[in-house]
Amino acid sequence: EARDIRDRYLDDRSGLPKSLVGHVLVGRAWVGALLDEHDVAWEACQEATRLFEAEHDAAGAASAMYITGIVRGFRGDGSHVAIRHFEDALEQFRALNHEDVMLGLATLPMWVIPTGDVTRGAALLDDALTYARENGCLSASSVLMYHRARLEVERQEFDAAEASLDQAFVLHRQIHSLNHEQYSRELRGLLSGFRGDYAAAYAYHAGALPLCRRLAQIRAAGRLHHQLATWARMLGRYADAETHYREAGEIFADVGADWRTLSVEFGRAGICLALADGDGAARHLCPAFAGLEEQEEPRLKDEALLYAAQLARLNGLGEIASRLLAFVDQWRVSDERELDPVFQMVRVHEDLAGELRRQLEEELWEDAYAAACEAGERMTLDEAMAVAREVLGS
Repeated sequence: EARDIRDRYLDDRSGLPKSLVGHVLVGRAWVGALLDEHDVAWEACQEATRLFEAEHDAAGAASAMYITGIVRGFRGDGSHVAIRHFEDALEQFRALNHEDVMLGLATLPMWVIPTGDVTRGAALLDDALTYARENGCLSASSVLMYHRARLEVERQEFDAAEASLDQAFVLHRQIHSLNHEQYSRELRGLLSGFRGDYAAAYAYHAGALPLCRRLAQIRAAGRLHHQLATWARMLGRYADAETHYREAGEIFADVGADWRTLSVEFGRAGICLALADGDGAARHLCPAFAGLEEQEEPRLKDEALLYAAQLARLNGLGEIASRLLAFVDQWRVSDERELDPVFQMVRVHEDLAGELRRQLEEELWEDAYAAACEAGERMTLDEAMAVAREVLGS
C-alpha cells in the first residue's frame, strides 16, 4: 500500500518541489528494498542522489546515502558494503545536526552485530540507546532493546537476553507495532533454541510467519523457515527440516539473497551428515562451495569449512578435519569475530567444533587437534578452501 501511494505521487510530479520528490524517491527505495524489488529500489536511490546533489541539498544527500546502504545490503552486496554507507550517512547527519542522527545510530548496530563483531556492535548499541532514551525515541529504544537481546544471545548470556526482551516488550506495548511483535517472537524463539528448548523455539518461529506475511516481509519469512529447519533438525524431524529448507531456498532464490541461499544448501548438507550420508552431503556442499567466491560474508566461509571438516571426519580423514578446525579457530581469533550461532545443527559453532575435536582425540589419536594447531605454517583462507574442496573431491 505504501508503495502504491508513493508511486501515484511520482507518476505525476508536476507542481511538487524537487526536494519533496527526492524524499518520495527515498521512500520508494526503502519500500522497494523491503519488498525485494531490487531494480526499482536501486533506480530510486540513483535518481534521488542525483536530484539532491543538483539541488545542493546536503540533508537529502545524506538520506540518499543511508537508503543506498539499505538497498545494497538487502540486494546482497554484503553487510560490510552497507555498513560503509551507514557510517558515511551518520557522519553527514551529525555534521548537519540533523534529526536522522537517530536513524543512523540505530541502524549501525543492527548490521554490525550479525557480522560477528560483537565488541563494536555492543559499543554502537550503547551509544544508540543512550541517544534514544535522552531524546524520548520510544520506537527506536524498543527496536534497539531487541537487538540488545540478540547481542546477548550471541554472547550466550541468556538471562541478560531475556531481561532485554522484557524491557523491549514494555516499550512495544506503548507503540503497538506489528514489526516489533515479529521481532519479539523471533528473538524469543532464538533464546529458547539456544537454551535447548527446541520445541518452544519452533513454536515461536512458526507463530512469527503469519506476521511476516501480513507485513509482506518476504525475506524475513525465508529467514524464519531457515530457523524452523534448524529447530526441526535438533528435534530429529529431518523431513520437516527439509521442507523448511526448501521453502527458505525458494524464497531466497526469488529475492536474490545469494549468500542465504548458499547457507540453505549447507543446512541441507547438515541433514545428510546427521544421517551419515556423505554422498548426499557432498551433493549439497559442492555447488555451495562453488558459489562462495562471490561472497564477502566471512561467517559463511566459517560455516562451509566446518561442514567440510565434518564430512572429512565422516570419510575417515581425521587429520584434514583437524587442520580445517584449527584454521577456523585461528581465522576467527585473528579477525576478532565470533562464529555465527544461528543457523547451525547445534547451539553454536563451537559446540560442533568441540564435539568433533573430542571425537578426533578419542577415536583417532591423542591430541590430534592440538598437533594440527601447532604443526608447521598456518593455512591461509585460500589454502583452507582448497583443502575443503579436496575433501569434496575425494
